[in-house]
Amino acid sequence: MKKYYFALIAAAMGMCASAQDVTWHIVGNGINGQEIWSPADGPTFTAVEGQDGVFQLELESLSTGFKINDGSWTEEYDYGSPSAEAVLTLGEKFMMGNKVDTPSGNITFDGFTTVNNAVVTLDTKDFSVVVTGEPDGLIKWYFVGDCIAEGWTAGDGGLEMPREGSVISVVTDLFYNTEGTNYFKITNTGWGTQYGHGEFSADEINETCLQSELVVVGHSDEMNINLTGRYEISFDFDTKIVTFTSAAGVADVAVDANVAPVYYNLQGVRVNNLVEGNVYIAKRGNEAIKFVK
Repeated sequence: MKKYYFALIAAAMGMCASAQDVTWHIVGNGINGQEIWSPADGPTFTAVEGQDGVFQLELESLSTGFKINDGSWTEEYDYGSPSAEAVLTLGEKFMMGNKVDTPSGNITFDGFTTVNNAVVTLDTKDFSVVVTGEPDGLIKWYFVGDCIAEGWTAGDGGLEMPREGSVISVVTDLFYNTEGTNYFKITNTGWGTQYGHGEFSADEINETCLQSELVVVGHSDEMNINLTGRYEISFDFDTKIVTFTSAAGVADVAVDANVAPVYYNLQGVRVNNLVEGNVYIAKRGNEAIKFVK
């Protein structure tokens, strides 16, 4: 019994020692303003004097959507977010996961996109990370895929889905890619949280199946889509349901500036001051047009 006990201690000490001997790298969508996914091209952590297993890194800026690894991308030392719902709060310890025991997605900040003058502290004793600095920017949500002109861009130039309560939505034109795949996902800035095909999802979104339940998975599979034409795409965070509704004839531009329209929010309440990025309904006589400010 004693031999077994001492063997466990020795194994644990060996794991700590190996973690301390590793050269740790940070990779992600925005490391000092650059997209770096090759560890060899990015900055490395340095050991903190007097603190066993603790490493630190100072950056001019760190964007949401990053990971920490040893440069080899092996499952044991590829650390990131343990789940799609886990978000990093500035100044608080964030428990990471590797691909051995949990999903290892990109780490997403809670409500902001970038930390300026960032200090990243890695503790290899429990594989947690703490980020401090100055938060900047807002997290946005995007519809990405082969079936839209914007493609797989989840950032500037991408198809943003403005949020109203628990629902994000957008009106866009879908097309069928005859030369390749027809997949899509719903994701946020930095690809930290991704909604895609889940265990109970339909195999394909088509004209006879315009609603499908999606589950939250760190790196869920893409969902196949077979629709063409103009659709309103809505996703409810509470129910995890994505809905495609035909929007033929619905424009996503403002009404004629020479005619004074009456504006309403999606709850039917009249509004006078429009907020950039929100979805509204402009009513002019018997005509109603839904648009994004």
